Amino acid sequence: MHKRSIRDCAVDRVCYRVNAVLLVLFLVIVTYPFLYIVSCSFSSGQALISGKVVLLPVEFTLEGYQAIMEYRDIWTGCPRPYWRCWCCGSPSACGKAISIR
Repeated sequence: MHKRSIRDCAVDRVCYRVNAVLLVLFLVIVTYPFLYIVSCSFSSGQALISGKVVLLPVEFTLEGYQAIMEYRDIWTGCPRPYWRCWCCGSPSACGKAISIR
């Protein structure tokens, strides 16, 4: 017995190629910002300010991560609970934030 297969027509093949190109383009557009952020996090501040970082880290350093790890509030959470007033820190709404007369 001969195995029969269904062939794609020319329009289908063109459509598959156009879809593949568009998906690759979309992948590049979506992944570039993430790669840029990661390379910025490993680059020195001077390289960032001067605009040398494009895709790969320049002047590799871990100073940014060291500064973050030394920041105490990262380990303990927010220094003030979220239910407190934003202007004075009191546990309930205060007259400083909203003037009630």
